[in-house]
Amino acid sequence: MINDTAMNIMSLSYERYGSGMGGGMTITASNGVQKVKAEAFNFYQHSPWSMIYQEQVSYFTHTDSLKDWGETYLRPVPRDDQVTFDNFTPLSDSVVTGAFSASFNGGGGIAKGGQATTVKGNFKLVFIH
Repeated sequence: MINDTAMNIMSLSYERYGSGMGGGMTITASNGVQKVKAEAFNFYQHSPWSMIYQEQVSYFTHTDSLKDWGETYLRPVPRDDQVTFDNFTPLSDSVVTGAFSASFNGGGGIAKGGQATTVKGNFKLVFIH
């Protein structure tokens, strides 16, 4: 969802890599003019109930599909990126569910003006071992 409006997804990719320290997961959804990327990386899982990881949600736009995506929309300070997992062991489970969200300053790229943009979504990913 972009500003509480469903994003038309034409391309979806996801990847899980590693199994412990340094492991992570990336989800990318895009269409002709928008791209959202949610990442969780540098996992440290002390126990099944204790995970520490870095997270980042990025939002890109462009008006011409022949051009590069350009820079990600600027994030407010402090950042509010969130990638959460319903699973206790997302780097080894076959089915991984969760959610992501973030807000961005309006205008896109390096511009600071404009209305704030919010991005949020849920995921259910199936990984084959």
